[in-house]
Amino acid sequence: TALQARISGKKGLQLNELLLLLEHFELPRELLYPKSHTLAIDFPFLDHGERTGATFLEDLLHNIQRVAQLEAPHLYYLSPEIPLFYYFRYPELSYFKLFVYQRAIWNSSHKPGQAFSLQSAKTQGWEPIFQQIHEQYLALDSTEIWDGDWVKSTLNQLLYYAQSGDFAQPRPALAICDQLERLLHDLARAAANGRKYHSDGQPAGQFRLFYNNLLRTNNTLHVDSPGQRLLFVTYDDPNYFSTQDTQLWQYTRHSFERLQKRSLSITSHSERARLRRFKQSQQHLQRTRQQLFRLSPGVRAST
Repeated sequence: TALQARISGKKGLQLNELLLLLEHFELPRELLYPKSHTLAIDFPFLDHGERTGATFLEDLLHNIQRVAQLEAPHLYYLSPEIPLFYYFRYPELSYFKLFVYQRAIWNSSHKPGQAFSLQSAKTQGWEPIFQQIHEQYLALDSTEIWDGDWVKSTLNQLLYYAQSGDFAQPRPALAICDQLERLLHDLARAAANGRKYHSDGQPAGQFRLFYNNLLRTNNTLHVDSPGQRLLFVTYDDPNYFSTQDTQLWQYTRHSFERLQKRSLSITSHSERARLRRFKQSQQHLQRTRQQLFRLSPGVRAST
């Protein structure tokens, strides 16, 4: 039979059959061309169908669960801002970020000119998946390098949509600011103790945080474990591709190590540097809150 011929080696496997075997056993496609500079990546966003917050969250949950199932995984995260995983503790903040992605990046069915409404956003019922992604990420040990202004992107988005009249009511913009402030408090505690904390206050994964303002970069996450190595890189943020290519993983690892040596540790004993960095973000947030307050007559300012 054809199967027996393949098993005995009398008949070779076709390319599509080889690809199916690699996918089934989660082997890197570079086995087909080990000395080539060609890389095999998975970029599900090439699908020209409508992209939604639900599909994005499902993909994200699938990948973080995939990482969590590895043996002793450690995350190495390079990001120009606070990684999105931390936002998911706060629903309003998370819904707003997905609103931005739907308006600015994805081919969404969102009607032009339709304002952001927390009440409408919450009808989507995404809070459970927010929590699953967030708690799964917190449980993993990570070493992270953040550059630039950690809250600049989100604050600029808040101001842009507030000034454009894209909030159905003014209060949500200020509520999102409040949640971002609480997030900074959470992260300052984690950096001080070298440990993340679950939503219920229980200790989670180890956390090493570095600051670097030399370079601008996109989000790059590589995962190291004894059994498997994975790489995720944003392309057209928040869209991302993934690969198991060993050569690219090694290149990324060496690049991360070089950058880490030139970065400022703000974890554990680096109190002065840590306080300075979080204070700068807090000050930026307070300035933005005052601008939003001026755009929101009749709404009382937060303190």
